[in-house]
Amino acid sequence: MRNELERMTGGQKWWNATAPALLSILAVAIYSSAGLTEFCQYDRTRIEGWEVWRLVSGNFAHWSGEHIFWDLLVFAVLGILISLRHRISVFILLALSSISISATVYFIHPSMQYYRGLSGIDSALFIYFGLDFISASIRNGKYRIAFAGISLILLLAAKTVFEIISGTNLFVVSGSFVPVVTAHLAGIFTGILVFLVDNSCAKTQDV
Repeated sequence: MRNELERMTGGQKWWNATAPALLSILAVAIYSSAGLTEFCQYDRTRIEGWEVWRLVSGNFAHWSGEHIFWDLLVFAVLGILISLRHRISVFILLALSSISISATVYFIHPSMQYYRGLSGIDSALFIYFGLDFISASIRNGKYRIAFAGISLILLLAAKTVFEIISGTNLFVVSGSFVPVVTAHLAGIFTGILVFLVDNSCAKTQDV
């Protein structure tokens, strides 16, 4: 699996990972300031007052140190790995998932006043990375290695089912907030959509 990761990212310039790296720093900066956190968090009342930036920035605000640790760990690692292979696609994925997640929260949870966290975007990155890993492995005849990608997707599915059934977050146990599983599902569907479009475009170019 390590060799496959090296093959997938080999020869790429590390500055292609600038976007996820800078966004990770931004998330830390937002969490470090109570004023910035309040300014950036998803706040339904403020959004309806045309503070529409919160639809995107709310994903980068967090409730606790434990919350931001787990969210950023997944975001930074997967965001950098994907950007090394798909520099443009990672921009599209981050932008679309940010909007789709907040839109899902807004329309499906009308009573939810506040929302914070990167977990929905993490879900988008996770499913995209898993599908891309499987696709690259199969194209190169590495069918056994492809099972590693399948395992990642199964783990994401198991985590999502656990959170639906239990109503709790698998990793973050502190704090009074509960996971918004519909936001995670929005991220997953967005990740699948972006991967399918990317894959279709790649096949068209090969023709």
